[in-house]
Order: sequence, then structure tokens, then C-alpha cells
Amino acid sequence: MTRARPRALVVQHQEDAPAGHVGERLSQRGWDVVVAWAEDAAQGDPTQVDALVVLGSRESAWDDAVPFLAGELALLCEADAVDVPILGVCFGAQALARALDGEVHRAARPEIGWVRVDSDVPELVEPGPWLACHRDVLVPPPGAKEIARSDAGPQAFVRGRSLGVQFHPEAGPDEIASWAQAYADELATLGTDRAALVADTARAQPAARARAHRLVDRWLAAVASDRDAPGAP
Repeated sequence: MTRARPRALVVQHQEDAPAGHVGERLSQRGWDVVVAWAEDAAQGDPTQVDALVVLGSRESAWDDAVPFLAGELALLCEADAVDVPILGVCFGAQALARALDGEVHRAARPEIGWVRVDSDVPELVEPGPWLACHRDVLVPPPGAKEIARSDAGPQAFVRGRSLGVQFHPEAGPDEIASWAQAYADELATLGTDRAALVADTARAQPAARARAHRLVDRWLAAVASDRDAPGAP
């Protein structure tokens, strides 16, 4: 596709889960970032964009009762079929896995906070810490390769030029403050202090933002060169 500036379609599900550091870096790299709410994104044409970014949600990608899920899965399938690179973040990674015939199910326990992520491909996904906030766990789809994990399960996979990450590279203190309130019961069960989590996130921002930018850069390197992402089978 030829255009003056590459265009990324960003699918957002809720007000407190914007593209954050990921959208910022795409803009810095000269991309036009077009944000669409999940309810509207299914009407989009993936052949008219150069990349698709699907963000997080409190909904579950295994739950067919979620109103926007069927359309979003169809959009992901179509984007994959026409070789549009996809970056799935948390729910977005789960939806990507499911769209490509992987699995998503409820985790044994939620994973919320700064977690250690072990990576087989540090040139794409750096080892942790990364910020996590999810109740579910994914199983990478056929033809994909799991490249990072935590004690809770898979944290990143690649298939072709697409990348799914279970953690949240995009999020900052405002987002985690909102999520900590929404996940108050889960945090209590985990024995995690909400105020301490928010404070830790604020202190971690300079390094976390830089790490998120490097992740975007590395994903874009595979996109721009029109070849498989590092670690792809």
C-alpha cells in the first residue's frame, strides 16, 4: 500500500485503556494513528491500513456474549488473511489468539502488577518487569510461537509479522489507578496494596516508557522490512 504516511488502526475498548506509550511511539515514528471504538472497528477495512493495534479490555475474549467480540474476531481474521501486521495487547492478544484458532480461558488466578517476564527473543520482547492486569490466559494459535512467559502463562507470541503480548506496554499511572479501583477485589485476594501499585507504576514510568517504545520500534522493524518478526516459526 502506498501513502504519504503509514496508517495504524487502533481498536480501543474503554476510556481508561488508551494507546498510551504505544500510540505515542507510533506517532513519533511518523505513523498516522486512527483510533476506533471496538463497536465501530468491525466496520473497518484492514486493506486500508498498514497495521492494526488491538488494546485491552475488562471483557473476556472467551465470552461470546461480549457484544463487539464477533466483529472484532472477524476483523482480526481478515487482517491476518491480507497480511496486515497486528499488535495485540492483553485482551487484544487474547482476541488475536482466538481469532487464529488459539484458546483463551479463565486463569487460575488473576495477574495484576509488575511481573517478571522471561523472554526467548529479547531482541523483540525484553525480559521483564512488565505491567500486567488480566484474569484470563491465552494459548497461542497454531503456527505461532510462544516467545515469552511468566508464572501465570504465556506473555507473548508471534505469528508471521504479528505480535501478541499479554502485558501492558502502553499503560501509565493514570490507567493503573483506574484499573486498580476496578480490580479492587482481585487485588485484595492477591494481597496487593492499591496505593503501592500506583506509586510503583509512577516511579517506573521513565524506564517503562522507554521499554515500551523499544518494543514498538522492534515490532515496526519487522513490519517495515516486510519479513517475519524475530522468533517467528
